[in-house]
Amino acid sequence: MPTRSDQRVEQANRYLLAINGGSSSLKFSVYRLTDALPRRLQGNIDRIGVRGTTLTFDDIEPQQHASHRIGDFDHHAAANFLIDWLDQQIGLTSILAVGHRIVNGGAHYNERSALRPYCSTHCAAGLGVWTWASSDKGNDPDVVMACAGDVPTLETLAAVDLLRRHLPELKIRVVNVVDLMALQPQTEHPHGLSDPQFDALFTQDKPIVFAYHGYPWLIHRLTYRRHNHTHLHVRGYKEEGTTTTPFDMAVRNDIDRFHLAKDVITRLPGLGSRAAQLSQFIEAKFVEHALYIRQYGEDMPEIRQWKWGNL
Repeated sequence: MPTRSDQRVEQANRYLLAINGGSSSLKFSVYRLTDALPRRLQGNIDRIGVRGTTLTFDDIEPQQHASHRIGDFDHHAAANFLIDWLDQQIGLTSILAVGHRIVNGGAHYNERSALRPYCSTHCAAGLGVWTWASSDKGNDPDVVMACAGDVPTLETLAAVDLLRRHLPELKIRVVNVVDLMALQPQTEHPHGLSDPQFDALFTQDKPIVFAYHGYPWLIHRLTYRRHNHTHLHVRGYKEEGTTTTPFDMAVRNDIDRFHLAKDVITRLPGLGSRAAQLSQFIEAKFVEHALYIRQYGEDMPEIRQWKWGNL
């Protein structure tokens, strides 16, 4: 019969892997599955999609810091390299949970076996529909909500959560982009989608609300030849903000969950009075947010502690 000491040793060798995928990098952290969740390993793979892809990591056991070039990798190759490297470092069988610090609970990340096929496929394609966050059920959506970058993705998911709770009949399609070059036509870049592929994701006539961590004009330049460009609305960095709070920086640049949700209902006039009630709720949240950060110097608990729920 296992002793309490044996159980502690077994627990100490179980890990949680967290991954954050960006347009040119993969960041990762490995935590022990104990009450305190101490970090065992962290690092990042940078310069994905350009020459000189580099792995940098810090290993607590043993104490080690290293950085070295691993090749010239695209997202697919980088994701596979990371999984193989982690297998050598700690063994994949010891990873009992895999999560994304943005997705936080998405169904595709509940099992470690889903990591390689799902992440690799998504990264290799450069973009894709997140069916677990969407509510169009494979049919034509009322609106497409697209995102690229960590904060915009988090805020887009929070906006979708808000819209689905207040307007459950709304058909939303969520498209996540990890390779901006995929937005270009195939004739302009080898990673680009054909027009039929692009239309299948973004439709030809539905409003698109795109949250991006850089300047909005870049997304417009990449997509100006697409059929649905006239219905594309991009929120991004507009050089607003000061040292306040993380969420307030998003609010000042209009890429927060409340602005994104309001962008959706503004572009769907058929919602009528239901949209008016949600718009009033959002305006009240802006006031509540401003008062709270002024008094406490941090974001509201509902912002700091938000997680993707079971809708």
